[in-house]
Parts: sequence; C-alpha cells; structure tokens
Amino acid sequence: MLDVIVSASESHNRSNVRRSIDESLEGFVPIFDLARGGGVAVRASLATSFGCPFEGDVPVSQVLRVCRRLQELGVKEVALCDTTGMANPVQVSTVVRACLDEMPDLQWAAHALRCRLEPTLLEVFATAARYQMIHGIALIVAALAAERWPQDRLEAVWWMFLAGTVVFSGSLYLVALTGLSAIGAVTPIGGALLIAGWATFAWGVARS
Repeated sequence: MLDVIVSASESHNRSNVRRSIDESLEGFVPIFDLARGGGVAVRASLATSFGCPFEGDVPVSQVLRVCRRLQELGVKEVALCDTTGMANPVQVSTVVRACLDEMPDLQWAAHALRCRLEPTLLEVFATAARYQMIHGIALIVAALAAERWPQDRLEAVWWMFLAGTVVFSGSLYLVALTGLSAIGAVTPIGGALLIAGWATFAWGVARS
C-alpha cells in the first residue's frame, strides 16, 4: 500500500512541504495514476487533523474538505493524525463522527500522541487538584468535629464540602481535559457550596 501525507492545516502543510494543501493534492494525481496502474492501493495520512501548532484549532469542515478531495482522487483509506498531541477526547469524537457520517465508504484509521495540556489548561487542572486536596482534608476534619460536637450543622458541613468539591474540582478537571470552557459555568456553584460549608463549619464550632 502506498501512503501519502498531507496536512489539514494550510500553515503546517506549507511549513512541512513548501506547498499549499491544494498544490499537494494536485501533485498526488500522477502518483495515484501510477499506483492504480500497478494495482497498488493508496492510503493518505492527514496530519494536524485535531489541531495545528501554527493555527490552533482546525475546523472540522476543513478536515472534511481535504478528505473528500482525497476520496475523489481514489484514496481508499485515510488516517486522521494528531500530529502534535493537541487532541482531546471530545474533539476526537466530533471529528471522527463527522468523517464517518460524511464518507462512510472510506476506510478510517487514526494516529494519536499522548495528550498534553496547554499552560492555561494545566493551571486549571492544578487549581482543581489543589482545592480537592484542601477539601479532602476538610472533609476528615468536619467528620471528626461532627462526632465530637454532634450538631446538624456540622453534619451538613460534610455534605457541603463533598458536593462542593465534586462540582468545583470536577468541572475544572473536565474543562482542562476536554478544552470545553462552557463546562466552567457550573464551577461557581461548587465554589458557593464550599464557602457555605466553611461558614457553617465556623458557626457550628463557635456554637459548641
């Protein structure tokens, strides 16, 4: 099988082979003609299918455009490549589903690297871990306090800390790992629960 490479990102393709995407695709025509004449199947690897180091996000529509042209040229299999480790699970699912729906007759493959977090998302992940650790300790303290000073308020604190940690840190973990900032809309709810928990804890201890 003959494997050719082209990028879904215009900037990456020009950096890689000094050609535009369309120039690369047209340059494949005589090569594919020779392959067909020799009975050799052709496969294409589509670099930067899930993100470009120069342009950032690569629109799904752009990935589909290049794949459709490759199919028109006679390619039987396309490998979607995460060239620089920019993909996240939600994005991969979206791109792959769109390709399968648009071109069900093509054979599909994928190439991925271990995910990496951008600096801003790494900071989000670190914040989630820090608050989880702090309130994990707080949960233990609240449980011990409730045993020593049995009050409904102190027992409620435990649940506030638990729910607040799940919502606050959980939503930040999802933002960091998926890149979907909209998930962060629920983070303040978790923060409010944590604040309420600390306030109730202080009130319960003072009352004791």
